[in-house]
Amino acid sequence: MTHLPTAQLATLRVPRIAWALLVVQPPLSLAYLWSVREHWLPPTFWAPLAFAALPVIAAGFAIVALRGGARSGKPRVQPALALLLATVELGWCVLVAGMVGFAIALQSG
Repeated sequence: MTHLPTAQLATLRVPRIAWALLVVQPPLSLAYLWSVREHWLPPTFWAPLAFAALPVIAAGFAIVALRGGARSGKPRVQPALALLLATVELGWCVLVAGMVGFAIALQSG
């Protein structure tokens, strides 16, 4: 096993952390929308904001990996895909916020 400096080891783990954050967001947002639809939870904009934090953090990790790959000459396909998926998931968060807005409007009459 090769011993890598801590900075290089952290750079190698960034895409895995980014993917983990990106995988969690869609099921959580769908579960929240389902629970609002079933009247188990009240509609609030705090949940979509919290869900939007996950792709933003993942995008930060992906940007760090992109910059590290540019310096070291490593392939940058995975961090670029993570950044693209984070952008798509931010768009999904906007749609979730819109759906929550409609639920709030329906409840207020």
